[in-house]
Amino acid sequence: FKAIKKKAAAVITVSDYTKNDFLGLFPEFPAERIFVTHEAASNIFFKMNDQDRLEAVRRSRRFEKPFVLSVGSLKPHKNFETLIEAMSRLRDKGKLAHELVLVGRDDPKNRALKELIEKNTFVRYIGEVSDEELSVVYNLADLFVMPSLREGFGLPVLEAMSCGVPVIASDAS
Repeated sequence: FKAIKKKAAAVITVSDYTKNDFLGLFPEFPAERIFVTHEAASNIFFKMNDQDRLEAVRRSRRFEKPFVLSVGSLKPHKNFETLIEAMSRLRDKGKLAHELVLVGRDDPKNRALKELIEKNTFVRYIGEVSDEELSVVYNLADLFVMPSLREGFGLPVLEAMSCGVPVIASDAS
């Protein structure tokens, strides 16, 4: 950000939230030189009718039960711990039979989350996948949840919606 402040004629951000974050760090940067350009989901993400393709990924990933999907790195601000705890409570009360599938980059520093994932057998962490496979995984999900405490934009919400998956998202940012 310091290099940006010194060298940039203008700054493009993905949201007003990110713009305000930037201005919080660099209040002296002229706000009129910051332009918000919202992101959009790639055309790779769409509602699929190709049953063979859907079944191929279902088999290869061993998705045998209905599942809730969440996508993002395993960083603390993604708030996966809360999602796991909420789903665990719902499952204990017999109100939810779904598994939870987490997709995204690992965070080796977040050992507590990895232990929570290992402890809860209904949670499956499959790591990073290609966009092409992710599109299929969205299509196989019954629900997409984004429980983040902080997001600059939240592109996975748009990707899920583009695939026709119902979305629950926090309003933290």
